[in-house]
Amino acid sequence: MSLTNCRRMEAVLSVAFALCFFITSGVHGDSLTVLQSPDFVSFQKGDWPISGEKIPDLVALTMGFSVQEDLAWPGLKAGPLFQRPRANVLVVVRGVDSLDMPNSVASYPLENPVPFTLDSVAETVHSLFAEDTPVVLQLAPSEERLYMLGKANAVFEDLPVTLQQIRARLSQDGSVLASLPLNSLSRNAEADLLFLSEVQVLHDITALVSWPVLLKVQAAQTC
Repeated sequence: MSLTNCRRMEAVLSVAFALCFFITSGVHGDSLTVLQSPDFVSFQKGDWPISGEKIPDLVALTMGFSVQEDLAWPGLKAGPLFQRPRANVLVVVRGVDSLDMPNSVASYPLENPVPFTLDSVAETVHSLFAEDTPVVLQLAPSEERLYMLGKANAVFEDLPVTLQQIRARLSQDGSVLASLPLNSLSRNAEADLLFLSEVQVLHDITALVSWPVLLKVQAAQTC
């Protein structure tokens, strides 16, 4: 991912989700950054490291779920029992040592950044909120395509998954190219094109998530 214009992706994410994490992985160190959180999910600023294997537990706790072992980490404050974020997003950015973030965000050193999944969190969401049709999606990019992990909702079946499909999506209706300033990006540069492709996927995911909600509202009004 080209990160020169990561602020544009930051803007896309901060509008769409209630709780947003960034994990950066670079040569000089790794970090976990809380980009946005609701008022009832509080993080304390400090230089407290957190292990990569504990990230699923941290995400679960921010959603108000219990975990098998206590997370002995002072960065997350205890919150109200009956409030939970409506959404949670975690983005992993590799190949960069740091991102230019506002001073107001909380960032922590990430130790032992082992590969992890949020399968346990997804299973909890599906089991507790089955009647609400929760939207859960995990994407794992490779050099050739995006892989959907776990229980991806049927609403995402039509998402472009190969890099060729995603790049073709940039020239279709609803492309992010129509809304993003491209002063410092080039469609001819491979890194910039990959960045724009990933932003397009994020944009399409947020658009797809909004449609089922609108359909439910319309159905309720019709009845």
